[in-house]
Amino acid sequence: MELTFSLRRKEIVQDQPLVSTIKQRWPGLFFEEQVYAEFSRINQIDLKSTFLTTLDNVQSQSDTRGDSQMKELIEKLDAQCSLRIKFYGGKCGSTIGRRMDNLGDFIKAFILLFGLLYALNIEYPKDLKYTFEAVQKIFVNLGSEFTERVQSLKNKLLQL
Repeated sequence: MELTFSLRRKEIVQDQPLVSTIKQRWPGLFFEEQVYAEFSRINQIDLKSTFLTTLDNVQSQSDTRGDSQMKELIEKLDAQCSLRIKFYGGKCGSTIGRRMDNLGDFIKAFILLFGLLYALNIEYPKDLKYTFEAVQKIFVNLGSEFTERVQSLKNKLLQL
């Protein structure tokens, strides 16, 4: 996968093939380890550890200052959020393919989804633009320009 990165990246960015075409041509890209590796090749960032470290930092801030503020913030965000994720028995399913069945938990599934969006050069869905921008800017530390909504969320998280 490392040797073919530039060829694959050029094909994905310039030709913008369907995901099914990419899956046929580059099936290894849909393995969990390769999603992380591809993200790292694109951004020089360890996606999983960066995301989880930031999430742990936010959680520890919440624990030391009292988690009632965090619960209140999450409830407000849930009320405003148009995304509804179906959870079945504590596991998040995947339609990406057989290689990503049994992902185990929501956080892992979300990190992989985020990594695949980058690896496959897919634009964020319009309804979820701010959600993914917040993840990109706050939890993965990619980019420094924030929209007002994302900056507001970051400020609230830092105040917890």
